[in-house]
Amino acid sequence: MDYDDILSFVAQRIRESPKVCQWVSKQYDHLLVDEMQDTNPLQWSLLSLLKENCCLFCVGDDAQSIYGFRGADFKNIHSFQERVPGSAVLKLTKNYCSTQEILDVANWLLLKSPLDYGKNLNAARGAGQLPQLHSFTNEWEESRWITEDILRRREDGDNWRYDSCTLYI
Repeated sequence: MDYDDILSFVAQRIRESPKVCQWVSKQYDHLLVDEMQDTNPLQWSLLSLLKENCCLFCVGDDAQSIYGFRGADFKNIHSFQERVPGSAVLKLTKNYCSTQEILDVANWLLLKSPLDYGKNLNAARGAGQLPQLHSFTNEWEESRWITEDILRRREDGDNWRYDSCTLYI
């Protein structure tokens, strides 16, 4: 059995047996789900069986989902309030990693989306450089450009600096 098989088996047992569902649910007052935007339908099916008997505390970014290739369904976070009646959603709009210029691009994209994100991101770090758009024909060309840019910046005397979000050169 692989990981998905185990989840599927557990979800099936909980779905078919109210006693098992009640027993599992009583083990927890709250369930914390991190990166909710990257959960898949199987994971949601397991959570939905338990949500009646314990509180779900889900954390995620509704504007980011990178595991679609592994079956993640961003609707799990976008439809959370409909799926969990009475739930509260707290939107964190202060960003500690990006500069405002990058977030301005992200905010513009959020406004253009057919989904209603209802948020405007603000940078705790303040201003920075304007984002640049570079087009490459393949990943090798892209990696060559990145490497050459790093080396050029280093030769120009830029200092290396690291914080929890970014490597600066």
